[in-house]
Amino acid sequence: MLHCLLVWRVVLLLASPSVIPVTTGNLLGMVRNTTDPTCLQRRVQCSSLAAITADGTTLPRQNDVAGPNLIQALQVVAGSVSYSIATDPNANATGSNTVLVSVDVPTGTIVATVALPFVRVGMLAEGMFVHYDAATKELLVVGEMETPPPSLPHATAGDHVVFRVNPRAGTMVAVGFFGGDDGIANVGAYDATSRILWAQCIYGNGRTYSLLGMDTRSGAVTHNVTDPYMAGGMACSVNGRCFLIGITHLNLRPGASFERVLVELSCSDNSGNSSSGTGGNARLSCTISSTPLLRLPNVCIMLGGLMTIESKSQIIYSVLQNSSATSPCSGSSSSSDIRSAAAGTVGNNLVVWRPRKGRAAAVATDTGFKLLVIDFSTVVPAVVGEPVLCASVMLCPISISARV
Repeated sequence: MLHCLLVWRVVLLLASPSVIPVTTGNLLGMVRNTTDPTCLQRRVQCSSLAAITADGTTLPRQNDVAGPNLIQALQVVAGSVSYSIATDPNANATGSNTVLVSVDVPTGTIVATVALPFVRVGMLAEGMFVHYDAATKELLVVGEMETPPPSLPHATAGDHVVFRVNPRAGTMVAVGFFGGDDGIANVGAYDATSRILWAQCIYGNGRTYSLLGMDTRSGAVTHNVTDPYMAGGMACSVNGRCFLIGITHLNLRPGASFERVLVELSCSDNSGNSSSGTGGNARLSCTISSTPLLRLPNVCIMLGGLMTIESKSQIIYSVLQNSSATSPCSGSSSSSDIRSAAAGTVGNNLVVWRPRKGRAAAVATDTGFKLLVIDFSTVVPAVVGEPVLCASVMLCPISISARV
């Protein structure tokens, strides 16, 4: 397949006189800016880069602005640079308004932006995310397109296209695309060992969830794995272990409709030898564990697919609503994550009805959101921390990322 090389403008911005020191810790987040007068005057929602400690503390910053053109951010951190997909309020009134933003971690200043060809959004729609490919030192960027590039003749309007992006040069190469009856959600991960990009696809108006795996070398979708847990988040370690946080309605405590669980995507090669993650073979047969690795009774609603892995220490970080105060997991109409409209029962299956185009459901009662810290270095993963990270949705990070 011939790939079309798309060249986009790179904008280099000068450092601000006052910057954000983010020099410690391996967990970073984009947080909403509620104090900058420039943002308030323009009535836009800005974002700032901040370090987050394992006890749920957001480190103080000298300056609360990483760039007034950031409204929402999905993030990956590679080395000393944080990469985010954001919406640009300075974009013209028609056409795409999404940009890839590169932020220098030590200073918190924007060093480059690249315009993206995705559909225009008011806030980040489902199916936009970014991952780092250490093998090529490029970014894998996913988003919905109304007019796919000519190099993907089988892609149609509304499909989610994967690009390789060199943020410094501003170049983009179309790799492949994901399609589905209901589209791609904000759940996905990149397995660096097999170079497979995973994305959750929802079919049948929210009744069926699958993980689609794309071989990023060929652009072919090589895997379609049923996701019975309707995962709200997914992340892979650098050695190929891929975890998901989903829901179950089996063996629940009295009065509960569902419970959060940790599961793993495991694969076996053609000889039947099983392995965690997806190894180095794109032809592996992959399934999600039939039995949860860990039940998570103290959390419920998952915030925007926020989940990341610090591979060196083998720690999973995720952001979920506290379930101890008002038991938001109880009741058939409770949302299972922030993207959901409602949860209900069809036959013996709990399903999550999700609105299309990324419309998020309101959370009836904010009971605080926890930074869930899970250690998977042992045979049985264990929760080693669950401090309260933020008191309400608007105070929570928009995205989190451990350094790659």
